Amino acid sequence: MILAEPEVWARLISAHPKVARFRKKPFPLFYSLEALYEGSVATGQLNFTSTQQLPPAIIPPLAPPAIVPPAPSFVVPSARSTSEQTLHPFNTNPFDLDGQEMTSEAQSVSAIHEAREGEGSKSRKRKQSHVGAALEDYVEFKKSQTNKALDALKELSMRKCMEEMEAIGGFTEEEKSYVVEVFESGINREAFMSTMNHNVQRMWLKRKIRYVHS
Repeated sequence: MILAEPEVWARLISAHPKVARFRKKPFPLFYSLEALYEGSVATGQLNFTSTQQLPPAIIPPLAPPAIVPPAPSFVVPSARSTSEQTLHPFNTNPFDLDGQEMTSEAQSVSAIHEAREGEGSKSRKRKQSHVGAALEDYVEFKKSQTNKALDALKELSMRKCMEEMEAIGGFTEEEKSYVVEVFESGINREAFMSTMNHNVQRMWLKRKIRYVHS
């Protein structure tokens, strides 16, 4: 079983609910472990406590080294056969597998490095293309917004309002001179152009003229 404070148990059970069953009973086979060490007592030189010092080991004296007779000398042939030189150029050892393995590993590492560099280059190109496309979309959006704003200004321009007033008719030359002063206000121009009924436009404009004239 696990002995711990109630606060610790509360946190353990909250994090791992299955642990609660070990609060009042030990782990499975806990008491069975005792049988593994029952009767196992060290004997001989291993029978000592952790604080007991072992006696120094007796090292026998070393025997003098034996004299090894020199190996018989032999002459290495200076010339190699033509077939052997053809099969193994550059005077390399045909059985030198370590060099071949190192060359293969170096080629594999180089190929992996080049593949990663290629993937990184492709990834950077994709990101650059995405950024370029996003910038183009933003420029097009701003251009569209600007064109809409310019169109709205043209619709509410002084010239457009004066043309609309001339198309409605029913104004004297003196009233037309006051209309210019009325249309100096952007709010008046927007209100005039927003009204679709010509009679309503004429009555509204004449009332504004009387207000300006008074």
